[in-house]
Order: sequence, then structure tokens, then C-alpha cells
Amino acid sequence: MYAATDHGGSLRFSARYNRGADQFPPERTWPALYVALSPEICLGEILRRLRPEDLANLNEYRLTELEIRLNATLDCRDPEAIGLSLGDLVDDRDFSVTQQIAAAAIARGAEGVLVHSATGLGDNLVIFPNQLSPTSVLTVISGRDPRLYVPR
Repeated sequence: MYAATDHGGSLRFSARYNRGADQFPPERTWPALYVALSPEICLGEILRRLRPEDLANLNEYRLTELEIRLNATLDCRDPEAIGLSLGDLVDDRDFSVTQQIAAAAIARGAEGVLVHSATGLGDNLVIFPNQLSPTSVLTVISGRDPRLYVPR
């Protein structure tokens, strides 16, 4: 498990808005920190990827509240405004479009992108840690350790 502000997993594994070492050479990778804008979105993101063998690990998750202040954020919550459909942004297998959006945002100096969660429960903020300005804020406010699994 990673701490709430640790983007280490994104350097290892590619996902919607980042490229990791699993699929790309080091010079073509970049980290991202995926943040849900509400606890139910966070839980939905965990549950949608859950495999039966992962159930016992649910109690290792922590819900963390963060204070985040970014200076440059790209809002991608209206995909039609950028000539795309919602399906283009939440596809579970093809991340090429969203990785291109992230690469373009980074090239233009964005510190993050606001996007729809693939859960359909709300929105996420994807932060590009290497882009943060000296005045940006990413601080842990509090954390909760929910009991999400009862062994049977």
C-alpha cells in the first residue's frame, strides 16, 4: 500500500492518465496521483477493481482527506468540449486517449486534470507531482481506517 500522497505506484504501472515502467521506457513515463473528490468515489474506485482474492486486504485501505491547492488545472469533465465522448475518457482497456490528454496537459504546464470517475459516482482529480509549483499545496488533513471486510 502507498501513503495518500505517494505516487510511487504510478511509476510502476500505467493507468488512465499516467505512463509507468510496465509499458514504457523511462523517458516516456510520468507519475500521477489519483484523488477522488468524495469518499464514495474513492470506495467505488477500490471496489470496481476488486478480485475475490483481494477481499482480506480491504481492511488495509485508509480514507485520507487532503488539502489540495493547484495553480494550473485542466478541466476535462465536459468531454464534448474537447471533441470526445465520455466513453473515450472512461474506457477500461484503452488508455491511449487519456494518456495523450495527460501528456498535452503536462506539456502546457498543468499540475492536474479534473476528470469523471469511471465509477459514474462523481469526479476525480489527477495530480502530476512533477509539475507542482512551489506555491501548490498537497497536505494530509486526516485519515480514517474503515473496517470493510469481515472474515468468514
